[in-house]
Amino acid sequence: MLESLELHEQTWWRPAVMADIEELRWVLTGDAGYLEAATAQHLATPETQEPQLDDWIVGQRSLVAFLQGESAAAYDLAATSSWEFRLPESVAWVVPLWSAMRLRDLNRLNEAWSEGRVPVGKRFVAIDRMASAARAALSDRPEEAARLFGEAIDLCEATDGSQWAMLLSALYGELMPDHPEARAAAQEAFDWFTAHGANGFLGLFADSWPASIAPAETG
Repeated sequence: MLESLELHEQTWWRPAVMADIEELRWVLTGDAGYLEAATAQHLATPETQEPQLDDWIVGQRSLVAFLQGESAAAYDLAATSSWEFRLPESVAWVVPLWSAMRLRDLNRLNEAWSEGRVPVGKRFVAIDRMASAARAALSDRPEEAARLFGEAIDLCEATDGSQWAMLLSALYGELMPDHPEARAAAQEAFDWFTAHGANGFLGLFADSWPASIAPAETG
């Protein structure tokens, strides 16, 4: 029985880890083929008797769709994730918000993150601040949005790390291209991605970097 369980865990983790490796290759090269390979690995991941593990894969698939520039598909896929079984670390909490920002869709944003429906924990404080910032931006309250985005980026840095904080900075710049603080955030993200060889992220925002930023090379 124990051997059977261990084998099952191995068959679940192997494609999940391989998908992470493919995503890292995309970050470094910008080659969309690696994201297709990551999706194939996620689809090859067997279902388990653990709904939290199965839900985790849903979140990872939504992330890949987002990184492919398919914001609507990413949003819809993440929406199939269950709040009941979603792990605190799951990207399914943030992908719908990122997607709604790229789509400039306030209704989707509100559906993904309702005010007053915030789980407990530092990461959720950061996500709630991000949702509030995006809500203010999409509601034509730029100064409030700028203040909240600044707070959200700092909180994201503390909870999820620099890569995702810089992604949020890039989204901020894309959402509010005429605001000086948003342009400065986009410049910081561009510089960070360039310094770390994150060509995938440079390419993801290639069409929306502020005009003051040199075009990204994503080859």
